[in-house]
Amino acid sequence: MIVPWTELKSAPVQIFIDEIHVEVVLSSDPVNRQTDRPASTLGESTSYGFAEKVVEGMSLYINTVEINFDSNAFGGSFMLSRLSVESRTPGWQVAQDLRMTRINCPSLGRALVYKQ
Repeated sequence: MIVPWTELKSAPVQIFIDEIHVEVVLSSDPVNRQTDRPASTLGESTSYGFAEKVVEGMSLYINTVEINFDSNAFGGSFMLSRLSVESRTPGWQVAQDLRMTRINCPSLGRALVYKQ
């Protein structure tokens, strides 16, 4: 992990992960989920602050993701290699400053963030 402590507003926190293994077990039993809030309100926030800007500015690099599926009827897996998620400008160019990777709407308190 690389954290540019003196430039958190303009430079991304970079996270490097070598391997992720995911095991998915498929079941025919119904799942009963209950939430306190409707799904439409789960992503809503009342403000867009410094912590949100740092998290949304993060760059993530994963060398390998292996996903295994298993059920009574079949099993399978697939592997993804060299995944990356990086902030970009609205024109999908590499940004020199993270402040150029989002469009803010002060009246709604929301931001549109560009990731590739």
